[in-house]
Amino acid sequence: MEVVAPILKYYTKVVEGGRIVIPKSTRKIFRIHKGDYVKFKVAKVLTVQQKVPVLGPQAIVSERLENRGMVHIPKDIREKLGLSPGDIVQIELLDYHSS
Repeated sequence: MEVVAPILKYYTKVVEGGRIVIPKSTRKIFRIHKGDYVKFKVAKVLTVQQKVPVLGPQAIVSERLENRGMVHIPKDIREKLGLSPGDIVQIELLDYHSS
């Protein structure tokens, strides 16, 4: 498996419909717009020990950016990772390109 260094790593909350938000400042810096495709690694944060997040299983997602920077995590991946609305996840932005 190829190791890809993330462009950016951040933490966010899963909202209804299995969506996460890519922050506006990030979208602005990297010129990521609605309709562009983003590839990211997602992992549920299980707990934090000594200021270090303990992560659950991870998955790679490639989806199209929606309104207000929202990205949908497919249902099968949410189920595999045990993600529900309100869960905190670690996101590693791996790649993006225009549609």
